[in-house]
Amino acid sequence: MKTTKIPSESKLQDTYTKTYRMQIAGLGETIRTSVPKEVVEKEAKRHGLKVEEFVKKFRVSWLYNGFDGAWARFVPREENVSQKPC
Repeated sequence: MKTTKIPSESKLQDTYTKTYRMQIAGLGETIRTSVPKEVVEKEAKRHGLKVEEFVKKFRVSWLYNGFDGAWARFVPREENVSQKPC
């Protein structure tokens, strides 16, 4: 299993914060929210891709339950990310 190191609170002090509303999707099994455009642009550039290419080649993977809050990361679509049932 791949481990991900989550930054400590002190390292998060200088980060940007954007707040987005959430929407219940479908029959209430999923909650939708947005990813700030600047975040996707930065990640696309880091991978040498245009935003449109990045969106097609990557997906968002949510990490949670081992710490307070939730953490999102971008993973290639073909990467097999282990998932635990909700």
